[in-house]
Amino acid sequence: MPKVSVILPTYNRAKYISRAIDSVLAQTYKDWELIIIDDGSTDNTKEVVEPYLKDKRIKYVWKENGGVSSARNKGLDMATGEFVAFLDSDDFYMPEKLEKSLEVFDRYPDVILVAHNVVNFFDENSSFEEILKRKEYSQPLDMISYGYILQREAKFKMFGSSLTHMYPSNVIVKYVGHIKRIRFNETVWAGEDWLYFCNVVMWGSMFVIELPLSAMMRGHECLTSSSVKRLKFYKALEQTIPLAVNVTADSFFEKCKLYSLSLLDLSKLVRNSLSINRDERLKYANLLLLKAFLYNPFNIYTYKHIIGDILLGKWRRKR
Repeated sequence: MPKVSVILPTYNRAKYISRAIDSVLAQTYKDWELIIIDDGSTDNTKEVVEPYLKDKRIKYVWKENGGVSSARNKGLDMATGEFVAFLDSDDFYMPEKLEKSLEVFDRYPDVILVAHNVVNFFDENSSFEEILKRKEYSQPLDMISYGYILQREAKFKMFGSSLTHMYPSNVIVKYVGHIKRIRFNETVWAGEDWLYFCNVVMWGSMFVIELPLSAMMRGHECLTSSSVKRLKFYKALEQTIPLAVNVTADSFFEKCKLYSLSLLDLSKLVRNSLSINRDERLKYANLLLLKAFLYNPFNIYTYKHIIGDILLGKWRRKR
């Protein structure tokens, strides 16, 4: 059996999927299987993937369209590795992604999730090798903290700023014990990956590597590529927050604290989303800020945020 199962869900990504597959083939660590779950593509994805199937480590399954969560769950059902990594079909891994992640698991037996920094890139047409050679990507998106994080601390790290910094392509999970029973929530439209990771960290410690070991493509036809989509995504994400809180929190006070942290961070995201209509985003951001305050009026960061908004508002009016 392979050591690592890489799950790659895809839907009509024939244009990009070769780049993702090539990045797995380029891994310095070779004991892996790649499970490609085609979620009902209507383009030529199958034809693009077919030549790669000569490598016995690569498996391809077509299924009726059911959404990315159902595709990832199908991959989890098929996975035979001790570890599971996820890769979106328009992203790619850096060559040392698996090797560096597995080194952490070897060093810390109680770690069940390893995350790392990620870089953004905007090149839709070049191959994995070309982008890697030219290094045409932006600076790493920093995680909220680095190094070894105890389980009791890890669940708090999953809220607040980590809400936006943890993606399938920059995480690898130890696929053993209780974790084998965890699945992606197929009824959730936004934040389903974050919710899955919240479930995972309930069973052990986590580690965050500072190196950028994967790359994410921006600026194409993703969930947040337009103003309407972005606002819809944020509102759907707000609906996912209580599901994650209920999984993670042990008490009513803890639930309020975690809910407030995530609403505060979501408020910041909405307020800074310049692609959304100004009046619309400020109205929604202020509503989120009010909810964050009501859930935890003792959070000092809420007051700092409110004061900052007041001062920024005055500065704008002077201009």
